[in-house]
Amino acid sequence: MDRIIVVTGSASGIGEACANLIEKKGDRVIRVDRDGGDVVCDLSNKEGRDEMAAKVKEIAPGYVDGIITYAGLGVSEPVTLAVNFFGLVAAVEGVKPLLEKSKAPRVVTSASRSSLYAHDPIMVDLCLQGREEEALEIAATLAKIEHEDPLIYASSKVAAVRWTRRMAILPEWGGMGILMNCVHPGIVETPLTKDVLADDSPIKQWVYDTHPQVIPHQQHTVQPHETAGISVWLASEENTILVGQSIFADLGSEAILRGDNIW
Repeated sequence: MDRIIVVTGSASGIGEACANLIEKKGDRVIRVDRDGGDVVCDLSNKEGRDEMAAKVKEIAPGYVDGIITYAGLGVSEPVTLAVNFFGLVAAVEGVKPLLEKSKAPRVVTSASRSSLYAHDPIMVDLCLQGREEEALEIAATLAKIEHEDPLIYASSKVAAVRWTRRMAILPEWGGMGILMNCVHPGIVETPLTKDVLADDSPIKQWVYDTHPQVIPHQQHTVQPHETAGISVWLASEENTILVGQSIFADLGSEAILRGDNIW
């Protein structure tokens, strides 16, 4: 048992697949989820976040080697912002003292291909300033007028990837050898996407249209273990040089939509 990795959202979906793969490799996982695991907590509020940090510290033998964050929600409600951004940040910052004791510390955060959707710039800026109460107030207002427009979700993911990239190159993170990167899954068949991908879903075609793939969804729906492999490698000792990268694990969706425009 060489490494100890914290995985949030470990009870289902990509988080569960990551935890299973890490254990299959012979390493140890500290599973964090609101629905079961080594640490049961709610990352949508300060109490749950503090509890997570305290319990991981209690369980870990004085250090952890990495954290992979897949705890998240997709509903058009303020709680999505609370978990997807503020819960993510608190989880990573909460284990930082333990990461500093590792010989090869790694952080892998979860964004989404949906981070390319329209987002609310004011809400994102408030997130990055740590002004949670004000950001959640905007999310609450948007929730009243949103329908199928994933503005809150997309904003939470934009904030998450910007935070990751900003922290990754700072002396107190990357400068200390804590290599941070972000994974952007496309459409993955998980409990979170089960309803929207169902045959009777009113938005299934819209989801497919807005997430084009080089191999059509009808021929290949990405499974959690496929994304997990990328995330687990980023959290491994084998990753020695990737820092601040946004890796789109989406069967070409980002490349199709943005083409050469970002270069």
